[in-house]
Amino acid sequence: MATLAEAALRAEERRALDHFVERLELELGGDLRGVWLYGSRARGEWTGPESDVDLLVITTDGSEEAWLRSALWETVEAERASPFFFSLQVYGLDRLAERRGIQAWFEKEVDRERIVLAGDPEGLAGVRAPAPELLPGEMRRRTEELLEEAHERLEVARLSVGAEIGTPAVSLAYYAAFDAARAALSEEDRHTRSHEGTWQLFRETFVLAGRFDAGLYAATHAGQERRENADYRRVRFTPEEARSIIETCDRFLTAVEAMLARDPDPK
Repeated sequence: MATLAEAALRAEERRALDHFVERLELELGGDLRGVWLYGSRARGEWTGPESDVDLLVITTDGSEEAWLRSALWETVEAERASPFFFSLQVYGLDRLAERRGIQAWFEKEVDRERIVLAGDPEGLAGVRAPAPELLPGEMRRRTEELLEEAHERLEVARLSVGAEIGTPAVSLAYYAAFDAARAALSEEDRHTRSHEGTWQLFRETFVLAGRFDAGLYAATHAGQERRENADYRRVRFTPEEARSIIETCDRFLTAVEAMLARDPDPK
């Protein structure tokens, strides 16, 4: 298991984390169940100049989120670090147990890579709800969540182009398709962290096996570069260009749902 010494942190960020944990232990006492660093910084990776310091704080019931965010902001600013580079998630014990119970990918990744800054050094391993029993043909809950997110992203993308705003819609549409790809892989219990890894795993699992249209896959996968152009390279997209990308991603999502519906247990 990684240690804080191996994390990719600037000196002021390390001080901020130390003081933040001290403050939480003092003010929350027994209600503080854990403070975990996760993500690229916990893995010792610098993924870019704006890579977030990702934190998950677990309290008894998760009701202190507003105060925790304020405390984090104040502590980070006091150490002359940038609070904009700190990302905070707050869970109660029930939420942690439920997310582990459905084997949600985010929580599985956090459990695999976390660095425990406070609380149970074993990461509250016993906090886990029983896995829900699935009826024949029933989707995993994590799969349903990914598909729901995909539809929500597409709807916001449509609203964006409806307001004649193109560039943000490109990113939203891409992530809708990406969520759909992850949903399909979820039903196969397959997952990888990176975007490109996800697309290649989808190709290997569904396209090469003849279960998904190769042309639609290629057209949708091409949206990855457009999303990166929009998010990182300041490339602007017109509403007309964004509408075309939304249409492709919508067809991809529809095809994924159709594939899962007619092939609920491909193994």
